[in-house]
Amino acid sequence: MDIASGTALPALDLRSVLFTSIASHTLCTLLAAWLWWQNRRHVNGLAHWFGGAVMQTAGLTLILLRPVVPEWGSMLAGNLLVIGGAVGTLAGLARFAGIAYRQTHNLLLLALFTLVQSHLLFVRPDLTSRAVLIACVLALLCAQGFWL
Repeated sequence: MDIASGTALPALDLRSVLFTSIASHTLCTLLAAWLWWQNRRHVNGLAHWFGGAVMQTAGLTLILLRPVVPEWGSMLAGNLLVIGGAVGTLAGLARFAGIAYRQTHNLLLLALFTLVQSHLLFVRPDLTSRAVLIACVLALLCAQGFWL
């Protein structure tokens, strides 16, 4: 509700928000590709950033295609690509900073995420729990990037 006028604000169309997000991710992916192509011999980590951007853009596209793509492809693979893209970006950040950073724990996190996400999608469907899971895993990955 708009406090100033006392009228209700229109609801956001989530498909439009997701489409806009995919468009901005696509532009970022193209920029990452250009940066990688121009600087691949001079700057470490750009290939990981580019790969992470591709994975996240593909994941968001799969999520948008939910009515067309089966649930396992849209919700499970789409979200796994988004999380995997964040892991790839984190690996690129570590390489860029010149830090030796093993990703074993993040690969285990991806496996655990896949198991829990599958359970919350197929065994006990729960959209809220899936959203919280995705947010928590992304927060963990962002926190790792903060501490590099």
